Amino acid sequence: MNLDEIKSKYNLSQQSTVIAKKIMEKKGQFCHLSYKRPLKFRKEFEESNYGYKQVEGTFRLGIDYEELGVVQEKREQGITASGLKGKQWQKFPWFLEGANNTLLLRVYTARNTKSTTTFVLNGKEVSVEELEPFCLKSELDLRPHLTSFDINFNYIYKIY
Repeated sequence: MNLDEIKSKYNLSQQSTVIAKKIMEKKGQFCHLSYKRPLKFRKEFEESNYGYKQVEGTFRLGIDYEELGVVQEKREQGITASGLKGKQWQKFPWFLEGANNTLLLRVYTARNTKSTTTFVLNGKEVSVEELEPFCLKSELDLRPHLTSFDINFNYIYKIY
């Protein structure tokens, strides 16, 4: 699938198309990007709260998971990855399609890079501890242990 097909299928805005084009230029390179997504609240707090998680970090884009040294080491130890979990590649090695035809970006972490996560609850920046009573436990896992993860493409607002 080329960029025009992705733009058409996922109804990308002009800004999102520019971001997608920049992403597809990254083949194994480090890239700084920012994304913001809504928080998932416990049922009893869904109606009365609004919040989001904002992440700014440096990630690798456009690499083949199977070629990563850490993955090869795990394979040699008999540990296998769990696969795409119902996702399908739309433009390997960048974009996947997830549930409900959601466009996802596959990003890779590296030991020598950092990301900053900010949580906002009802317009006020808060700590993880302040969020604990309101959010699902999975929201508070900052996942430093992941080799790769997927970001809903609609949540990405900056790449540089």
